[in-house]
Amino acid sequence: MTASRSDRSDRRKEKKRKKKEKSSKKRSREDSDAQGGKSKKQRLLKKEKEESIAKPVSKEQREKLKKLPARKKHYVPNEAVKKVRQLTKAKARNLHSRPAFMSSDKRTKFKRNLDAEARTKEKKRLDKIKKVRTEFRKQYEMEDVRESRSSRYDREERRVKKYGEEKTLKFEETNEKEMQLIKESYLGKKKKKKTVLPPSAKFKFNFDWDADEDTSENYNSLYKKRHKITLRCGRSVFGGYDPDIQKKKSKEKWSRLVHRKPMLNTSQKGGLYEILRQKREARKLRTSENKKKAAQDYRHWRKKKLSEMTPRDWRIFKEDFRISTKFGGKLPTPIRFWDEAGLPVEIMNAIREARYRKPYPIQRMAIPVGMANRDCVGVAETGSGKTAAFVIPMLIYVSRQPPMTHELAGDGPYALIMAPTRELAMQIEGETKKFAVEMKLKTMTIVGGVDIHMQSALATNGVEIIIATPGRLLDSLQKRFLALNQCKYIVLDEADRMIDMGFKDDVESIMAYMPASNLRPTDENQIVEENKIFRQTFMFSATFGTEVERLSRQYLRSPVFITIGDPNERGAANVTQHVVWTTDSSKRKELQRLLDSRKIEIPAMIFMNTKKACETLARHLRDQNCSAEAMHGGKIQEQRVATMKKFQDRKIDYLVCTDVAGRGIDVKGVKTVVNYDMTTTIEYYLHRIGRTGRAESKGTSYTLVTEDDADVFYDLRQILMNGQFSLPRELDRHPRAQRKGPGKDRKSKTVFKA
Repeated sequence: MTASRSDRSDRRKEKKRKKKEKSSKKRSREDSDAQGGKSKKQRLLKKEKEESIAKPVSKEQREKLKKLPARKKHYVPNEAVKKVRQLTKAKARNLHSRPAFMSSDKRTKFKRNLDAEARTKEKKRLDKIKKVRTEFRKQYEMEDVRESRSSRYDREERRVKKYGEEKTLKFEETNEKEMQLIKESYLGKKKKKKTVLPPSAKFKFNFDWDADEDTSENYNSLYKKRHKITLRCGRSVFGGYDPDIQKKKSKEKWSRLVHRKPMLNTSQKGGLYEILRQKREARKLRTSENKKKAAQDYRHWRKKKLSEMTPRDWRIFKEDFRISTKFGGKLPTPIRFWDEAGLPVEIMNAIREARYRKPYPIQRMAIPVGMANRDCVGVAETGSGKTAAFVIPMLIYVSRQPPMTHELAGDGPYALIMAPTRELAMQIEGETKKFAVEMKLKTMTIVGGVDIHMQSALATNGVEIIIATPGRLLDSLQKRFLALNQCKYIVLDEADRMIDMGFKDDVESIMAYMPASNLRPTDENQIVEENKIFRQTFMFSATFGTEVERLSRQYLRSPVFITIGDPNERGAANVTQHVVWTTDSSKRKELQRLLDSRKIEIPAMIFMNTKKACETLARHLRDQNCSAEAMHGGKIQEQRVATMKKFQDRKIDYLVCTDVAGRGIDVKGVKTVVNYDMTTTIEYYLHRIGRTGRAESKGTSYTLVTEDDADVFYDLRQILMNGQFSLPRELDRHPRAQRKGPGKDRKSKTVFKA
């Protein structure tokens, strides 16, 4: 075993040594060739050339060389090498140095390339031949035509010179006859068809006169001298003559009469020509005015003045902004632009400072109704400017009242606004102060969580406008800290929410504290006779339920119902709605997935149904290094105000809250709303998602839905389908989502009190 191994190693070493010797010899040869400047092959070729030049080859030697067999090549290259050699000499030369065998794929590629090149070459060759042929044909045809024309004309000229014109014509006639005879001999004669007349045509009596039968010329001289045709005042021409010459002659003939006619007719004042001219001018003026009027009538309402607006324009205006009104009798016209609203200078300055470029749809209709001292019920989607719609007419009404003094302060404020939550009341107060900057009016809020004695002390000093929650306002009235004897302007903002929160009885008690003498009478004629200001009540909300309708019938007299669009059609129009199907146990995972994927843009509001869940989720988000705080009815007023202030100032990114912040709260720039817990009714859902996408901006909402939320599946599915949003498969196929459940009146539940 050892001997055999040693033999193998010796053999390997011997092979390596021989290879090294060969390579060294080769290198030495190459070096020597390089030093000489020319390779061995080149030197041999040169030598052969010199010898051939030196010794010329005879004819006999050449013939012998031709008969000799061809020299064989040293090696036979493979097929791929042969193919490549055909392409270019450079490629063949490269393959001489290293004739690597090619794989089947490369061979097929080479073949395809060769075939393609051959095809293109053949195509080019054929195209070239075609082009040459066509050019030759054209040239040849042109020459033939020229020759034929020239030969024909030459023949005719020769004939005319030889025989004259008459004989040439005879020659042509004879030629034609000969051609006709040749045709008939080959093709046969054309037989004329016999026209067989029916007996009705044979014996038909002809009532028309022939020219030969007319003998009137012999008896009447008028027929002998026929009158020439005269054209109509030189306006027409005869056929077959030059029209320019005819027009020139007719102009010369009729010019004198045409110029003379007006002189004759206008010589007398009040003549026929004068009357006709006046009528013609009046007709022209009338038609031009009608055209202008028609053009003005069909202009867009934006291009018209207020005085030019027609009932059709107002109808188009309302359709553009989806404003619909019902009841209320004769209504004032809506506001097109702020400059046409007729508002006081102080309010117009405040509107410019607030950068309200144009009024929102609810403001266009509600402000004129409020200024006309009419009761109003406004229904519009969230974020559509409802607050300004009732604040601006309220400020105009208060500014017309006598200034508040210490004597008048005992009868209470001039205007009252009721809101369901403290946050909404504080927000309305901010909006009121913004518009009443230059009017020097006093406003205050009466809400829970603040000392009632301090609030009553401020009210006794005299306040024109009070914004309050129903619970605390009723306490102040019952304890006689406040009176409403001179309050004639009442606003119920988010009226349906107040009823759902259990404030219906409180609202009715507050309305009972107001005097019934200032109520608007049912008879319209009595209003005109007395000419006095009656109590004005406004009710605004994003939804309008049956309970709110009953309340409006009880306290509003011939109200104007204003609806902007269809609030339940799509929900918030500017909000992109997403619904995620999940379970209670995996809700937090879904929220975490949305946070990790950065689909939730900040600032964001996360809604939950319970106070404890709010605190737990806020703590969890803080553990994930997210700036979040909770806000619910369990916190005192100072804490809630501070939390909302932080969120508005962008000090926190996530506000975890209950439905306390679900109504009327306007935080500018909220990008996303997350419904961690689905609401019990679809109205609450619409209010929640309405916290984003406000004032014509865009927003996004994510709703986590479970099997327990089946009560709202039908309404939610309808909203998503109307808005053309994606539906989860589980929600789309759920039996409760296919049809609405049995219609039962929902009893108002007391969720919390502000």
